[in-house]
Amino acid sequence: KKCRASFALSKRIGYDRIAKFVRENPRPEKWPHGDVVQRHLPRYFTRTDAGLVVVGLVDTDYDAACKSLSPADFREFCWYAAVFLIELLVERDEASGDIDAGLYHIMDTQFTNGVPLRWLLRMYPAFYDGGTLLGINAYVRGWYFCGARPVRAHIIIMYQRVRAYFLGRSELMKLICFIQPQRDPKQAASLQRLFEPKPLPVNFGGFS
Repeated sequence: KKCRASFALSKRIGYDRIAKFVRENPRPEKWPHGDVVQRHLPRYFTRTDAGLVVVGLVDTDYDAACKSLSPADFREFCWYAAVFLIELLVERDEASGDIDAGLYHIMDTQFTNGVPLRWLLRMYPAFYDGGTLLGINAYVRGWYFCGARPVRAHIIIMYQRVRAYFLGRSELMKLICFIQPQRDPKQAASLQRLFEPKPLPVNFGGFS
């Protein structure tokens, strides 16, 4: 069922056309509505020496994003973001010869504390499409929240753990967690497998 949904959506949005575009234009600012998204909801995508694609979200302004982006705008951006991630994963697998499609999310808890419920509800179609496209291609290996522990972050983490349980992904449950690498050397070491310490933000255990 997931495969059929992913292939159907890929065909509808013109996956090959988008894949060609994001390979030629890897910076999100160049994607449809990307300049607005990056201004209000900055994020970055990278393929590291650990062979992992990592997504980060910091310094978000959802009030401005709600005023500047329609659900259709953000949905189109998410198509390009999801295809870009899949293409990075393909490159990583082809280069290493190891098809594991490992995807890590590292987020500042400012993101989880600041995201308004109206944004989640309004932009749900975009999140749904992103998940559909990535569903059969990307294997999430960790979802880390760095920093303080706001109530909303706890709710999101509990939801993700319950979802992982019902999806039969019990090994992922322990990877959906808070970490404070600036206080715990073991946690800092685990993140440094994904990032080089120098560009890693201070609140993630790095130096920048």
